[in-house]
Amino acid sequence: MQGLLLLCFSKMKHLQFIRDIQTTYTRTGIYGYWGNKGGVSLRLAFYGHALCFLNCHLAAHLDRAAQRLGEFRHILETQAFPGPAAPRILDHRPPQSPSRSPSDACLCPQLTMMRKKERALQEFEEGPLDFPPTYKFDVDSDTYDSR
Repeated sequence: MQGLLLLCFSKMKHLQFIRDIQTTYTRTGIYGYWGNKGGVSLRLAFYGHALCFLNCHLAAHLDRAAQRLGEFRHILETQAFPGPAAPRILDHRPPQSPSRSPSDACLCPQLTMMRKKERALQEFEEGPLDFPPTYKFDVDSDTYDSR
Protein backbone atom coordinates (compact mmCIF):
# COMPACT_ATOMS: atom_id res chain seq x y z
CA MET A 1 0.00 0.00 0.00
CA GLN A 2 1.07 3.54 -0.63
CA GLY A 3 0.11 6.39 1.64
CA LEU A 4 -1.96 4.54 4.24
CA LEU A 5 -0.66 4.55 7.76
CA LEU A 6 -2.21 2.88 10.76
CA LEU A 7 -0.64 3.48 14.16
CA CYS A 8 -1.76 2.05 17.48
CA PHE A 9 -0.32 3.41 20.71
CA SER A 10 -0.41 2.00 24.22
CA LYS A 11 0.68 3.05 27.66
CA MET A 12 3.61 0.98 28.93
CA LYS A 13 1.50 -0.58 31.69
CA HIS A 14 -0.75 -2.23 29.06
CA LEU A 15 1.98 -3.63 26.78
CA GLN A 16 2.19 -6.99 28.53
CA PHE A 17 -1.52 -7.52 27.80
CA ILE A 18 -1.25 -6.94 24.05
CA ARG A 19 -0.88 -10.22 22.16
CA ASP A 20 -1.22 -11.79 18.71
CA ILE A 21 -0.44 -8.67 16.67
CA GLN A 22 -1.11 -9.15 12.94
CA THR A 23 -1.20 -6.72 10.03
CA THR A 24 -2.46 -7.05 6.48
CA TYR A 25 -3.47 -4.96 3.48
CA THR A 26 -5.81 -5.12 0.51
CA ARG A 27 -5.23 -3.19 -2.71
CA THR A 28 -8.28 -1.94 -4.60
CA GLY A 29 -6.53 0.48 -6.96
CA ILE A 30 -6.03 -0.01 -10.69
CA TYR A 31 -6.84 -3.65 -11.52
CA GLY A 32 -6.36 -4.56 -7.86
CA TYR A 33 -2.59 -4.20 -8.18
CA TRP A 34 -1.92 -0.53 -7.66
CA GLY A 35 -1.64 0.46 -4.00
CA ASN A 36 -3.16 3.93 -4.29
CA LYS A 37 -6.53 2.71 -2.95
CA GLY A 38 -7.35 -0.01 -0.47
CA GLY A 39 -7.19 -0.81 3.20
CA VAL A 40 -4.72 -1.73 5.92
CA SER A 41 -5.58 -3.43 9.17
CA LEU A 42 -4.04 -4.15 12.53
CA ARG A 43 -5.42 -6.97 14.64
CA LEU A 44 -4.51 -7.75 18.21
CA ALA A 45 -5.73 -9.16 21.48
CA PHE A 46 -5.98 -6.61 24.29
CA TYR A 47 -6.62 -8.09 27.73
CA GLY A 48 -8.02 -11.12 25.93
CA HIS A 49 -10.42 -9.12 23.73
CA ALA A 50 -9.96 -9.25 19.94
CA LEU A 51 -9.62 -5.78 18.38
CA CYS A 52 -9.25 -4.81 14.75
CA PHE A 53 -8.32 -1.36 13.45
CA LEU A 54 -8.98 -0.64 9.79
CA ASN A 55 -7.84 2.31 7.68
CA CYS A 56 -9.25 2.64 4.15
CA HIS A 57 -8.67 4.97 1.22
CA LEU A 58 -11.53 4.44 -1.22
CA ALA A 59 -12.72 5.89 -4.53
CA ALA A 60 -13.60 9.58 -4.28
CA HIS A 61 -16.53 11.75 -5.47
CA LEU A 62 -20.30 11.49 -5.21
CA ASP A 63 -20.73 9.50 -8.41
CA ARG A 64 -18.50 6.69 -7.10
CA ALA A 65 -20.57 5.71 -4.05
CA ALA A 66 -21.32 2.22 -5.38
CA GLN A 67 -17.66 1.68 -6.24
CA ARG A 68 -16.64 2.77 -2.73
CA LEU A 69 -19.10 0.35 -1.18
CA GLY A 70 -17.79 -2.48 -3.37
CA GLU A 71 -14.20 -1.66 -2.44
CA PHE A 72 -15.07 -1.64 1.25
CA ARG A 73 -16.86 -4.98 1.05
CA HIS A 74 -13.88 -6.44 -0.83
CA ILE A 75 -11.56 -5.22 1.92
CA LEU A 76 -13.74 -6.80 4.61
CA GLU A 77 -13.92 -10.09 2.70
CA THR A 78 -10.19 -10.34 1.98
CA GLN A 79 -8.83 -9.33 5.36
CA ALA A 80 -8.97 -12.23 7.80
CA PHE A 81 -10.50 -10.99 11.02
CA PRO A 82 -9.34 -13.21 13.89
CA GLY A 83 -11.17 -14.86 16.75
CA PRO A 84 -14.71 -16.06 17.36
CA ALA A 85 -16.20 -12.73 16.29
CA ALA A 86 -15.00 -13.14 12.69
CA PRO A 87 -18.19 -14.70 11.26
CA ARG A 88 -20.34 -12.08 12.97
CA ILE A 89 -18.57 -9.08 11.42
CA LEU A 90 -20.09 -9.62 7.99
CA ASP A 91 -23.41 -10.93 9.34
CA HIS A 92 -24.13 -8.36 12.03
CA ARG A 93 -27.65 -7.12 12.72
CA PRO A 94 -27.54 -3.85 14.67
CA PRO A 95 -30.10 -3.32 17.42
CA GLN A 96 -33.06 -1.08 16.70
CA SER A 97 -32.26 2.45 17.76
CA PRO A 98 -34.26 5.66 17.86
CA SER A 99 -33.92 7.89 14.82
CA ARG A 100 -31.10 10.37 14.81
CA SER A 101 -31.44 14.08 14.99
CA PRO A 102 -31.51 16.08 11.73
CA SER A 103 -28.12 17.55 12.56
CA ASP A 104 -26.54 14.09 12.31
CA ALA A 105 -27.68 13.72 8.72
CA CYS A 106 -26.08 17.05 7.85
CA LEU A 107 -22.70 15.91 9.13
CA CYS A 108 -22.31 13.02 6.71
CA PRO A 109 -25.22 12.93 4.27
CA GLN A 110 -23.62 10.56 1.78
CA LEU A 111 -22.84 7.90 4.35
CA THR A 112 -26.22 8.33 6.01
CA MET A 113 -28.04 7.98 2.68
CA MET A 114 -26.06 4.88 1.73
CA ARG A 115 -26.82 3.22 5.05
CA LYS A 116 -30.54 3.90 4.69
CA LYS A 117 -31.14 3.37 0.96
CA GLU A 118 -28.67 0.64 0.11
CA ARG A 119 -28.48 -0.98 3.52
CA ALA A 120 -24.73 -0.46 3.28
CA LEU A 121 -22.33 -0.89 6.16
CA GLN A 122 -24.99 -2.51 8.34
CA GLU A 123 -22.31 -4.67 9.93
CA PHE A 124 -21.12 -1.65 11.93
CA GLU A 125 -22.68 0.50 14.61
CA GLU A 126 -21.90 4.18 14.87
CA GLY A 127 -22.04 6.28 17.99
CA PRO A 128 -23.59 9.74 18.03
CA LEU A 129 -21.83 12.39 15.98
CA ASP A 130 -21.85 15.54 18.06
CA PHE A 131 -19.12 17.52 16.33
CA PRO A 132 -18.86 19.26 12.94
CA PRO A 133 -16.74 17.70 10.16
CA THR A 134 -13.35 19.42 10.37
CA TYR A 135 -12.34 18.52 6.81
CA LYS A 136 -14.83 21.12 5.57
CA PHE A 137 -12.94 24.06 7.12
CA ASP A 138 -10.92 26.57 5.12
CA VAL A 139 -7.19 26.01 5.63
CA ASP A 140 -5.86 27.46 8.90
CA SER A 141 -9.29 28.62 10.08
CA ASP A 142 -12.49 27.51 11.78
CA THR A 143 -14.62 28.85 8.90
CA TYR A 144 -16.42 26.35 6.69
CA ASP A 145 -15.21 25.97 3.11
CA SER A 146 -16.08 29.13 1.24
CA ARG A 147 -15.69 27.64 -2.25
